[in-house]
Amino acid sequence: MMIHRLTAIIFAFTFTAFVSAAAAQEQSAPPPPDAAIAPAEEPAPQPAPPPPGPVISPDLKEITWIGFKQMADRSRVFVRTNEAASYRITMSPDNKMILTIFNAAIVSPIWNRPLNTEYFAGPVVEIRPETLGDITPSVQVIISLRGELPPYEVRQEDALIYIDFSH
Repeated sequence: MMIHRLTAIIFAFTFTAFVSAAAAQEQSAPPPPDAAIAPAEEPAPQPAPPPPGPVISPDLKEITWIGFKQMADRSRVFVRTNEAASYRITMSPDNKMILTIFNAAIVSPIWNRPLNTEYFAGPVVEIRPETLGDITPSVQVIISLRGELPPYEVRQEDALIYIDFSH
């Protein structure tokens, strides 16, 4: 019985406090009609976030496949690693594209061999991997091109890096 009275008292006190706060809000005077209302400032537009890329761990990456695929409208060079890797594309003055994969190593000797692609009708003549023995090991995939640099697209999907050269 005592608990019911205590609950009723707490409820009455809470209800009274709620009603008093609502009444005080209603009694606040509205601004005079001739008061100038400043326009609300619009926030500056924020740049769009970059598209989500793969998460790159600090572990040494293992190159598990270096390949070439000739398609009807493009030639594709691809490199597969055991997980997503950090990379950079540069051009050399002697018409070669260099894909540098950082913190990586070639684990199988078969992927140290160059790929001769000169007999395909496309811009890629040869793909030659080289291991760099810097402080952090890296691998360069040197792509020799026929003629001028064609339009190309580079993308990474999980553990695969693709370079597509248009014909």
